[in-house]
Amino acid sequence: SDGDDRHRLAFRSVSIPPVKYIVVVGADLEPMDEELEFLRRSLAYVVPIALVLAGIGGSFLARKSLSPVVAMADRARRIGVENLSERLPVANPRDELGRLAETFNELLGRLETSLVLQRQFMADASHELRTPVTTTRTAAAVALQQPHREEAEYRDTLEIVEQQAARLSRVVDDMFTLARADAGTYPVQSTPMYLDEVIEEVVRAARVVAATRQVAIEVSVLPSAAYTGDEELIRRMIVNLVDNACRHTPPGSTVRVELDQTDSGYAVAVKDQGPGIPVAIREHIFERFFRGDESRRSSARDGAGLGLALARWIARAHGGDVALARSSPSGSTFVVSLPSRG
Repeated sequence: SDGDDRHRLAFRSVSIPPVKYIVVVGADLEPMDEELEFLRRSLAYVVPIALVLAGIGGSFLARKSLSPVVAMADRARRIGVENLSERLPVANPRDELGRLAETFNELLGRLETSLVLQRQFMADASHELRTPVTTTRTAAAVALQQPHREEAEYRDTLEIVEQQAARLSRVVDDMFTLARADAGTYPVQSTPMYLDEVIEEVVRAARVVAATRQVAIEVSVLPSAAYTGDEELIRRMIVNLVDNACRHTPPGSTVRVELDQTDSGYAVAVKDQGPGIPVAIREHIFERFFRGDESRRSSARDGAGLGLALARWIARAHGGDVALARSSPSGSTFVVSLPSRG
């Protein structure tokens, strides 16, 4: 045969006693070579086509599966301060992308609520700051309308300016404190102190102002109440509560301040004899700039509506709280709980 012929040979020894045989079997490899060549040519065409089809199919499936992400991205790109009420589309709330969209929608809801509260805070703050500024400018303008006035008239004008400046200073100070508290940057300095001494000092100073309103202040405190906290903030909290009680107590009435020891620490109670707080607004009294009667917002005597909000933050910064314990037509009682902190 030709030298190019390729065969596969198999040898097997077979014994048939008493003779031993060697069996040789051969097969031509040309048909197998032809089949292998055909397979190679087929794969050379099929594999690239399969890869192209797989790429096209994968791209289609990827676009289809990621289309909710694209839709969410487009919607998120259009959401701004003006249309913060819009939400991301949720194609299927049961899969991962749906849960992701719902999470983002919840985040947008919280941001919208925060923005609304911030805008309301700025509007109320602007109102509270505008009132004393307007009063001061009006008093000064009236005093300057005539080239010469009596000394008493100038003193009356300066007294109005001083009162409005003091009110403006209190509002700005309270707003600054609450803003730092919201940002978590207000330093709370814990030092040893005595609550009974702080309360007695606050009451002693408050009696001067309360006397001008014909309001008496009685105090009942423990002989010694050691506590660890920020003395300046604690003093400010009690001042706000006592001032709030004096402003809502009619002339000839009494405000009572009590300090008692509890199982967890101390309780400071401030009791007034005012008309009480309506049930409908009790859950809002600790909100900033809130007052039940909106017609009284321009009255300097009524404060800016930040005292209770600031008092609650101070109490919570010390691990306690402020609550309205009782309110009736015979008066209201605010109780501050201050747990011992070592």
